[in-house]
Amino acid sequence: MNSIKDLSESQIAFIENVKEEFELPLDRLVQTTIRLQKSKESCSPRYPHKTNLRVPNFHNRNVYLSPPHSHYYLGISISNAGRECRLSCLQKRKDGSTQEIKSVVPIESSNTNYVECIVDGLDCFLSNNNIEPTTIQPVLPLSLSICYPVSNTESDCSDPCDSNISCNGCKERTNLPYDRSQDLARYLNDALIRTNMPVRLTSICNNAEAILTASNHQNNNQVMATVVLNSGINVAYFAPQSDDETNSKDGRAMVNTEVGNFGNDSHVLPCTRWDQSLLRESARPNERHLEKLIGGQYLGELVRIVLLDSIDQGLLPSIKSPIFELDIPYNFHTDYMGEIINDESSGLYTIRSMFKNTFQVLDLSTADALVVKSICQLVTVRAAKLSGCVMAFASLQAYISANTSSKTNNDVGAELKRPTTINLCGHVFDLNDTFLNVAQATMRAILENLDASPVNVIKNSPSSAVLGAALLSVYAP
Repeated sequence: MNSIKDLSESQIAFIENVKEEFELPLDRLVQTTIRLQKSKESCSPRYPHKTNLRVPNFHNRNVYLSPPHSHYYLGISISNAGRECRLSCLQKRKDGSTQEIKSVVPIESSNTNYVECIVDGLDCFLSNNNIEPTTIQPVLPLSLSICYPVSNTESDCSDPCDSNISCNGCKERTNLPYDRSQDLARYLNDALIRTNMPVRLTSICNNAEAILTASNHQNNNQVMATVVLNSGINVAYFAPQSDDETNSKDGRAMVNTEVGNFGNDSHVLPCTRWDQSLLRESARPNERHLEKLIGGQYLGELVRIVLLDSIDQGLLPSIKSPIFELDIPYNFHTDYMGEIINDESSGLYTIRSMFKNTFQVLDLSTADALVVKSICQLVTVRAAKLSGCVMAFASLQAYISANTSSKTNNDVGAELKRPTTINLCGHVFDLNDTFLNVAQATMRAILENLDASPVNVIKNSPSSAVLGAALLSVYAP
């Protein structure tokens, strides 16, 4: 019994209801992409309190240039959970080639000396790899890649730190022990000075920007946008600069969109009764609406909410309510969805075993396991389609960057015929084959509808953020 037709009438009716509510026709996806585009265009870096998406980082503007003739450039990337930091040193050789040295420093979530852990790890990293300053380079530049939204727009900070460090005053969803990125910047620089380390923090960038920088570096400057889909979602892209923005030698700035904020004050995004429950019970009900429909932190929770609804309706009779483990918010991890969807075993043994070992459901029936699988598939497909909208948005921005030398083109799909490349990064893209296939198919359908040429898509590892940070330390002001 691995077929929907073998389920009871009430189970089939429930699955059909979920499918209908989660359905997203192409015209709605196209309109969502256009709204994304218009939201970006309505934002201005001059008025950060009105900015929904656009947060330029002009200190990142020269990533196309070859590194100057110095020696070492350091990067640190802090994971979204804040439990580890990756270290990278980019060494510029005399012949012009570069070499990357990497390391990982685990950080206990309970550690009160968070910055000291990072500095100690950096000190060991430098010592173990014989990385030392020289007379030509007495201080080693360090760039920090972090999950906060960051900007070097001074008005974004209620208490700005050093003017050479870009930062942002709003806190992103994270377990880090600092509410503002400038706090981490200040404490990190203070610790470097206190320990007499010949290292100074020169800039902070968002992880999406760092990954874009690394991908562009690794692919001959062909990558114009990056879509990051991990616990949250973000897009960074290279944008032509308008006349009122800081000029750069190549006429482009990197833009960190914070696209997860989209939809907070509009009805363009889907919002079923299960979505409403997730939004209502989340830590910030009125923020990051799009992220809560796509982000890896939330997909498993959405499945849990739908499952509890089906249990309350008596549609999963082999699960005797209450199930304590299923009643715990965010206890159904998104990674479970991949295992469940990929289960093709006889009697859906993998799903039944998971529910027995993880949720103490001792005898999940094959029919109920199939309902669970169907719910996971429907949540995954809708998230993949919305991800396709975000990828199409990133593609349009990449087209504009590749085809426009100065002012931003406001016409979606207009004169965007030159092929370009976007980069995908994040564990949600690897959830299963269905997710990536549906997302790319949706992106292609939207771009075709908007009369834009197909885009080249490549994938990068999230660990590339630390390389991007090291590269950005080369170009910090």
